[in-house]
Amino acid sequence: MAMTKLLENAFQRVSQLSEVEQDSIAVALLEVFQDDQQDNAAWDALVESAASQHLLEEMTHRVEAAIARRETFYFDPGNR
Repeated sequence: MAMTKLLENAFQRVSQLSEVEQDSIAVALLEVFQDDQQDNAAWDALVESAASQHLLEEMTHRVEAAIARRETFYFDPGNR
């Protein structure tokens, strides 16, 4: 996949900085990606847990029951 023009521009500007500044920016970028991967792994583990599955099933049953009792209404967030 090719880089966007904006990202190319950013890297071009970064390439004009000193090695120390470039390394600082690289470390910051890598930390963002590392944090994102850790957050995704933590979220996946939480959602896949037996307790979460039980809660989701219970919530599903409650919603289905509310629909059957006609206690719900159509909501379109675009028409507030």
